Amino acid sequence: MFIDLKELKKIDTCLICGNSSFKNLGKITNEKKGLQNLIAFFYDESYRVPDELDNIFNLIRCLKCHHCCLSLMPNQIFLDTLYKNSSPYLAHDSKEELKKKKDHLEKKIDVVVTDFNHWIFKYLKNFKPGKYFEVGPGSCKLFNMFKYKNWNCEGYEVKTWILNENIYDDFDKIPKDKKDVMVINDVLEHVSNPKEFLMRFSFFLKKSGLLFLTFPNASSHRAKILKNKWRMISPLNHVNFFSKKSSNQMLEECGFKIISNKAVSEISLKKLLKNIIKLPFLIILDLMKLNIQKAVRRFCETIINIIDLISGDQTHIIAIKND
Repeated sequence: MFIDLKELKKIDTCLICGNSSFKNLGKITNEKKGLQNLIAFFYDESYRVPDELDNIFNLIRCLKCHHCCLSLMPNQIFLDTLYKNSSPYLAHDSKEELKKKKDHLEKKIDVVVTDFNHWIFKYLKNFKPGKYFEVGPGSCKLFNMFKYKNWNCEGYEVKTWILNENIYDDFDKIPKDKKDVMVINDVLEHVSNPKEFLMRFSFFLKKSGLLFLTFPNASSHRAKILKNKWRMISPLNHVNFFSKKSSNQMLEECGFKIISNKAVSEISLKKLLKNIIKLPFLIILDLMKLNIQKAVRRFCETIINIIDLISGDQTHIIAIKND
């Protein structure tokens, strides 16, 4: 499915705060020039824009709330169609990887992976089971864990091959009863108008109900260093990128009180220390094989992981719906 450039809407005002002043962070392209590209070359070799999308989008940042997004925004109907069809534009999955995911879900949709150290589970460990709703359950890992703990679970998912009896792909078919907990993990960066999307789904959450959100942290040092070469910048896959300021404003305007808005690292301190101990030996091996690029990449990755441990490359939010 090819994108019609006429269908892309130019972003003139910030989707979060309405401000009209932006900073252009650069063209999203495979061209190999500039400091960010040099850093990305040594740090993340997997970064690549699909050829059809090369040089179409800029990454822009609002000068008021620091929200980042694509300079040209596709509409949500188009984006939903991409997900329903598992479009190759939605890198980073190859056709083979997508098939494996589909086969796995078809066979193991009800299998429970008991990772009860999950941060949401830790927060809710003393709560009585109630009504749980998840937007974009994906592999259903978290969904099935709550189901296993006797929560009444429902969800919304545009990928029809993920659906089961309590997961819907039609917004209008979602039961209108109010939920106690809503989870929207790694979804808002994929939608064209996140504030409108959040407002729409907040209808299903009861007053004083809890909302849990995650998305990539656009305020992280990794994002600030790599800018338009940050690996989270993936046109049509990720279209919005939240700062702490922009996410706070969005939630407040959608009727939520923020309990916690934390930047967290995907790598633990324990794992990072292990990697640092092994680093000199691995670099020596790379140099012995004359693989200088790999040696430099290992070093750069370790430095950025240390920075990530400080600033966090992922955002975790807990909010409560206002009475």
